Amino acid sequence: ATPRARCGAGAAGGAVGALGDGPCGKEAAPAPRVHRATALLDLDKTSIFGNDGNDLGIAMQWMGRPAEEVRELYRLLLSPALPPAIQGLRERSEKLSVAIYTRRPQLVTYSSVFEGRQVELRFDSEWHKDGQTYIPGDVVDAEDIMARYSGPALSAEERNDVVKSMERLLAARDAITDALGLPAPPVVVVTAAPKDVAATARTLAAAAGTAVAGEDAGAHAYLFDDNAELRGNARVVQVAPLLALPAERAGRVLALLNARMPPAGLEPDLIAYLSDGNPDELALRSVPGSDAVEWNVPMCASVAPWPLPAALRPTPAAPPAPV
Repeated sequence: ATPRARCGAGAAGGAVGALGDGPCGKEAAPAPRVHRATALLDLDKTSIFGNDGNDLGIAMQWMGRPAEEVRELYRLLLSPALPPAIQGLRERSEKLSVAIYTRRPQLVTYSSVFEGRQVELRFDSEWHKDGQTYIPGDVVDAEDIMARYSGPALSAEERNDVVKSMERLLAARDAITDALGLPAPPVVVVTAAPKDVAATARTLAAAAGTAVAGEDAGAHAYLFDDNAELRGNARVVQVAPLLALPAERAGRVLALLNARMPPAGLEPDLIAYLSDGNPDELALRSVPGSDAVEWNVPMCASVAPWPLPAALRPTPAAPPAPV
């Protein structure tokens, strides 16, 4: 066979070995493998569909649906690209830590529409570091969080609002835990400031007791995030915003919503709330030719896979030598 034919046969049927010379030129080097890596997961439009599920979780809570149904919803809203991306990191690290890193200012400084004031939400003192709130994985539910509340007194309406926000946050956390097969729920880091990936990874390692002397816990920490403002940050893996779900998954979401909350039975105030906002993110839409509304979950053919961090990708193969 000619050198070019041998190149084709090897590419189709042989495993890629170490970097070396051959008839095809330099072969690709194996992917780097590191001792310890940390995956930080943004939520909105990254790990879960839309902006907090485009208020679908709020709708369920508004209609008094049980917490288990809210968790079922968030399991369906999870990005199909998440599990393969984390598996890729597992294959390239001896130890992988996973945490959620979400920017939700309302859960740091609460702006009350009930009392017209701002409230600094404080919990167990160990949860607050560097202006961020670190909710540990052993927290069971929202009431468990509120049992650690130590900030200014909240009215009944304010407390209920915070509880519902925490319920949705933990529903997303639990969906991620199940999808990734994690042995325990991950820490949820809530911030109101621009995200600091390396510093947050170091704080997580210190709190977990996994920090090792002479080892930088932030060296291989990577944030998966759709925020275009973070583009160019070497510690951020830029992903496409999750604005639609594959047809099969979207169909399951719609089936759940229609079974648990038929649009004809929605409260008028909820319909008004869900009909106000960014047109591309509305959970309800008008049925053409009628006064009725229907649930709206945008569909797509597929979700683009998340790339690996640049530092952990295989070295590209050199072009073949001329023949």
